Amino acid sequence: MAEITAQAVKALRDETSLPMMECKSALSEAEGDHGLAVEILRKRGLSTAAKRSGRETSEGLIAVHITATAASMVELRCESAPVAKNEIFSGLAEALAETLSGDNSITDPETLLKKSDPRNTSQILEDAFADAKNQLRENMTLSRIGRWEGVLAGYVHHDGRQAAVIQVDQAASDDQILRQICMHIVSLRPVAASQAEIDPTLVAKEREILSEQARATGKPEQVIEKIVEGRMRNFFAERVLPEQAFALDSSKTVGEVLNDAGVKLESFVRWELGESTAT
Repeated sequence: MAEITAQAVKALRDETSLPMMECKSALSEAEGDHGLAVEILRKRGLSTAAKRSGRETSEGLIAVHITATAASMVELRCESAPVAKNEIFSGLAEALAETLSGDNSITDPETLLKKSDPRNTSQILEDAFADAKNQLRENMTLSRIGRWEGVLAGYVHHDGRQAAVIQVDQAASDDQILRQICMHIVSLRPVAASQAEIDPTLVAKEREILSEQARATGKPEQVIEKIVEGRMRNFFAERVLPEQAFALDSSKTVGEVLNDAGVKLESFVRWELGESTAT
């Protein structure tokens, strides 16, 4: 049997971030072969991960990556808040987002995981994903991905649980303004880029309710119409991004801020950890 030195154990531990006794056991099984020991540890990790696969992943983070022509978001989930804040976990999320933004052939999480890890092109992201599960000892899921092309900006809230991406028709005169609007989107939660995007059934129902409330006051019909229109403006201002008061300067709407920056809003997306679909 090959002698397992402390230096060999340390080298394996440095590479895998796994406990010393596990590294020593794997080296013993591999008869001192470092590469084979890494493979043994990975297989053990996959076996353990399979047992954890049914455990709930209610924590995690959202990562955003922006390039000159594209933007991406990924939602990577885990079991506990401490793991969500771990550098191994966040580094994996960032690598996934970076890869996604640069490859327009990726349409689903499975395809993304088959791509090379930008931090180590000798391995694929699926291996990095498995290694992270092994090191962090939790179930993990890549729950959703999104990619957009054009002139884009993004923002991730400090807790990593909320993020937004905005798309406009051309570069803004102020480089920071689009990121600030993404911060606004995260905070104020608009649901549409224009009134036309709001469900007409919802709009009609709101108008009906407001009309009934106004008629209950006994005021003349022409006055009721003005009351309803005023309240409908508030209804849209709460939901439509360009009509919302800008969070950093309430004297202007977001639409006015975009106009001042010389750009036109094309679309936006807001994600929150745990949602089943993007909003």
